[in-house]
Amino acid sequence: MAVGVQNQSIDFANAQVVNELDPILFGPRVNRTVFNADFGLGFEWKGLQAGFAIPQLLGNNPTVTTNSGQTLVLSNVQHYRGSLKYDFWINESKGIKVYPMAVVRSVKGAPLQWDGNLVIDAANIGWFGVTYHSTYAIGVSAGVRYKKVSAGYAQNFSAGVVNDYSKRSSEFLLTYHFGDRWKEQKEWNKNMEVADQELKDESEVQQEEIDSLKMLEAKVNAELKKASEELKKNQEEMKRLKAVSENSRMNENEPTAESVRGTYRTARSEDFEDEEGNVPPKGFYVVIGAFGVKENAISWKEKSVTEDKVDTKIIYNSKLNVREVYVLFDPERDPAMVERIKRTSKYPTVWVQKLE
Repeated sequence: MAVGVQNQSIDFANAQVVNELDPILFGPRVNRTVFNADFGLGFEWKGLQAGFAIPQLLGNNPTVTTNSGQTLVLSNVQHYRGSLKYDFWINESKGIKVYPMAVVRSVKGAPLQWDGNLVIDAANIGWFGVTYHSTYAIGVSAGVRYKKVSAGYAQNFSAGVVNDYSKRSSEFLLTYHFGDRWKEQKEWNKNMEVADQELKDESEVQQEEIDSLKMLEAKVNAELKKASEELKKNQEEMKRLKAVSENSRMNENEPTAESVRGTYRTARSEDFEDEEGNVPPKGFYVVIGAFGVKENAISWKEKSVTEDKVDTKIIYNSKLNVREVYVLFDPERDPAMVERIKRTSKYPTVWVQKLE
């Protein structure tokens, strides 16, 4: 909405008319000043802009009286204007663009009029444009900008039958912009679009992680079920092992047939790899768990390091595709057997793996 003051001046002495003896022409120059208002709506989407406006919204009708006593009405009739514009960017980072614009005007008592415009605009420098007014004139305009100040000039060259009455018209433009709220709003909108896309991307990543965790959970549950079944099978054997004295087991050259099951195993060191991919040294390993899934073995190792405060490691049985988590290695059997007994209360299925 725009409001302002409009001054109209008519010099009858210089009017170009058909009847030069018309009494209305023999009078002084008249002036009338009235309030005026304009109303408009604009819509913008990406590079497209559409607008509708009603200039001379108040429709004031100031009057003047001539020397001959005649009353003249200077009608400010409401106009209706529609526009359509699209921006083609030449260099968006520098604010340089070219845009065509079409304008249609309508007013009671006059034929429909339309304009065609082509403008080159540089946001930080200025603009230059060419306009064709249907059945009326061809116009050019140019202007410069400096910070919040704009200054411009437009010239219309009359064409057609209008040229007999109006040769040309000029317009000067001076504009000052207060604040940059619209620029700030567009920047804020752009930042919000980026943030919204980042949230969507993050949501997709989180969903993928949730799906992976569900798959891992299913694998862990399967491993736990298998371990539970193995634990039940070993419970009876553990009852027998409790009857074997600690000293007798440490002094045995080889474990008895009864104690070998689940507590003492032998294998070739060539069938194993340590965490660096090398063949592990021969000796005795106190194993607290074996896993077919690598992630489960690593998780079990980290838990042991945190809770048991020992240098827990993993050896890989390539022959059986099993990863064994051990808490102690010793070239001698006796220390390993002692460590196994210490771990029995927390790890009921702990055993000694001998690599030959």
